[in-house]
Amino acid sequence: MIKVRIKVIVLISIVALTAGIIIYNIYNNNQISVVTEEIKIENLPEEFDGFTILQLADLHSKSFGENQEDLINIINEQNFDMIAICGDMQDNDEEGYEIFITLLEGINNKEYVFYTPGNHGPFPFENDIGFTNFLSSDFNGRHRRVYNNEKTLSEAGERLKSLGVKLLNEAYEIKRGDSSLWVSELLYKEQLDVITNNEYDNNAINIAVTHYPMESVFDDENYRQHLSQYELVLAAHYHGGQWRIPGIGALFIPDINKAAYFPSQDRVSGLTEVGGIRQYVTRGLGAGGTYEFMRFRFFNRPEINLITLIKNYDKE
Repeated sequence: MIKVRIKVIVLISIVALTAGIIIYNIYNNNQISVVTEEIKIENLPEEFDGFTILQLADLHSKSFGENQEDLINIINEQNFDMIAICGDMQDNDEEGYEIFITLLEGINNKEYVFYTPGNHGPFPFENDIGFTNFLSSDFNGRHRRVYNNEKTLSEAGERLKSLGVKLLNEAYEIKRGDSSLWVSELLYKEQLDVITNNEYDNNAINIAVTHYPMESVFDDENYRQHLSQYELVLAAHYHGGQWRIPGIGALFIPDINKAAYFPSQDRVSGLTEVGGIRQYVTRGLGAGGTYEFMRFRFFNRPEINLITLIKNYDKE
């Protein structure tokens, strides 16, 4: 009789624990954290000291409240100078970008909004070449081929542009006084040429917006020389591992060309360095997966990120 009672207690405990985990994660998937980070930059012009970037990514057509009102309200409560949207705002369905459009329409501060797609859309240009497809050929050739690919706006691109979103098919300059902050999409060589060929004064900094984080493939002489022009790279894609175990962290992240199990946790999200280049990776907002049952976050609250650039006076 005692053994039966013990078994019943154990069973009830397991059921209660499982139910608690499920309820918590359903709740957690619909909450939003505002993660702040201050990044010191040695050569930051004084005019950009305190410049704040709102980073958004990986919405995957998820809704936060009716007409995105929960997410919109949180964004509009923040103070920022620029928005960097790092891709995958749409899920697999072609009409899913309307959820993203609704979000953009509700954001008050759209003076500087920069967007790059990921492995999911919306894709702003027709016949966009995927990032992984052009990693297979020579370094300079792939940049020229991607950049010079005929750029015809898609329907989604037209919608984004009508809302003032800058699509990063060229480098953009933000001026403050005599100083400049340049924003470009990572890996477009011609964009970097504009930044580095003395068409601007030296009192400038360079920010790259990309979907895919820099990996070991970038720890190469050619890549380092190319990427060393950037003070900061903003990236996404990993979802913070999507499924996380408390006390352990992410069990898996999708690298560019392979799956990475049990990754080093310092590269899954937040500020890190690759080949001497600083990179900030957001955990993003939504969830992806090949199968519907995989599309949720486990012990991994959605987040938006406020990144403030601080002048590093210690280096002077």
